[in-house]
Amino acid sequence: MGLKEEYREARDWVDKHLHFNINRDVNLFEVTIRVLGGLLSIYHFSKDEMFLTKAIDLGDRLLPCFESDSGIPFSDINLFTRKAHAPKWSPDSSTSEVTTIQLEFRDLSSASGDPKYENAADKVSRHVHKLEKLDGLVPIFINANSGQFRSYATITLGARGDSYYEYLLKQWIQTGKAIDL
Repeated sequence: MGLKEEYREARDWVDKHLHFNINRDVNLFEVTIRVLGGLLSIYHFSKDEMFLTKAIDLGDRLLPCFESDSGIPFSDINLFTRKAHAPKWSPDSSTSEVTTIQLEFRDLSSASGDPKYENAADKVSRHVHKLEKLDGLVPIFINANSGQFRSYATITLGARGDSYYEYLLKQWIQTGKAIDL
């Protein structure tokens, strides 16, 4: 594309200014798909280890989300303290959010050679797969502590529901059609 100068400027900014030791709560899903996914994408395109190093740092900071009693991740985490928790507005995580981060975590394990990221994300998929569903459909909220869907939660193919189904196919493709979810 010929954007060599723009790439150099962006790379230098990421190297010098993108740090994750900030005392701020972030959403696991949003940071995973946008920041972690972006770092992994540019790493694969550039083969520049700096991007992988940043991705590993971020992945390590996000992993405590998965340390709930059930293995279902809490939706929010403070990147500095690494304390994970439910969102302020609900005791639950969004089913769609916790089941659409597997691609990035699986890729981080592949790129880094460390299986801990994939193992944490895969545990979520396997747990959700075992839960009782209504005609194969899942409620839009799941509790990280109990690992159960909220009985009163809506079932929809719209917001907070659609991505769960989309990512079943994406995970199957990413794993060479080997994953059985």
